[in-house]
Amino acid sequence: MLGHMVTVTAFTDGVASKGSPTLESLEAGGRGDADVLWIDADDAEAAAEAVGRIASAVGLPSWAIARLQRHRSHPSLYRAGPVTTIALRIHTTAEERDGSGDEATGEPRSHGRTTDTHAANARLLVLIAPGVLITIRPHGAWPLQPLRDRWSAHPELVAGGALGLLWAVLDMAADSQMSQLTRLDTRLEHLERSVFVEEPDTAAVQRDAYALFKALAHERRVAVPLRDAAAQFLADPPGAVPDALVPYLREVRDHAQRVTEWADSLTQLVTSIVDTNMSNVNNRLNLIMKKVTSWAAIIAVPTLVSGVWGMNVPLPWQGSPVTTAATIATMGLLALALYIQFKRKDWL
Repeated sequence: MLGHMVTVTAFTDGVASKGSPTLESLEAGGRGDADVLWIDADDAEAAAEAVGRIASAVGLPSWAIARLQRHRSHPSLYRAGPVTTIALRIHTTAEERDGSGDEATGEPRSHGRTTDTHAANARLLVLIAPGVLITIRPHGAWPLQPLRDRWSAHPELVAGGALGLLWAVLDMAADSQMSQLTRLDTRLEHLERSVFVEEPDTAAVQRDAYALFKALAHERRVAVPLRDAAAQFLADPPGAVPDALVPYLREVRDHAQRVTEWADSLTQLVTSIVDTNMSNVNNRLNLIMKKVTSWAAIIAVPTLVSGVWGMNVPLPWQGSPVTTAATIATMGLLALALYIQFKRKDWL
């Protein structure tokens, strides 16, 4: 370990060596007998000098680390000759975040999909070159134990070089994105049910739909570099990728492709929910307008009759008790007839 920020692990024949190379030994003799080196930094800025010295010691060009530093804002992919830099994102659950002390406890954690509905967004900067994999985890957000579990389970892939180490990183990111889409799909189901309740909260539905729309757009944007990375390595000339690794990279590519397609499908559903919610609002407004119009028509009839009766001019039927009773009866019958008619038409 080179300080508390940078760790170097050497792999020989697919198995991690027990001792960690020192910066002095790397500068003196390069990678030594190791087949591949994994250099991990948990803070990009604080570890920049140490990572740069290590990269120089193992023969990486100076521009590679500088290029990696520029990747920190958005998910992206860049290849130049044998060097590839990738900026990835995963969603870490509360269990993974609380268990950041993997090295202290030694307790393995499952790297499968989780059901935690509150996942934090974590970034990872990756540089891969022949025999070297560099990972920079801003603020140490990425859990490392799932990576080690994958490498331990597939030493034959790690023995094939740095690309075997990278596969575990890409696979972890793909699983994370599938898990996050599962969580978003669950949120979408709740949102669908909230639209068709008796008295829906229209503003809350619109707000939640917009948040889902943004989250899905983010997931699609995150999946593209992952899919492109796997696809570009698979498109390399024959022999560049070990045969044993090809099906695993294809699986990562297929997972990333499913993420983009699933995100597109869920986005269309969110759009449909928004349209349905607005249609429901318009329908409820129409129902209210029908009721108001019906009652206004019912009240207008007796108002008309009483207005004629109350005109300030002499009328032949004024002063007769029978006429008064007939007028009141006429107003009531007309109002009742209108009420029954509107009720039959389901306006009231």
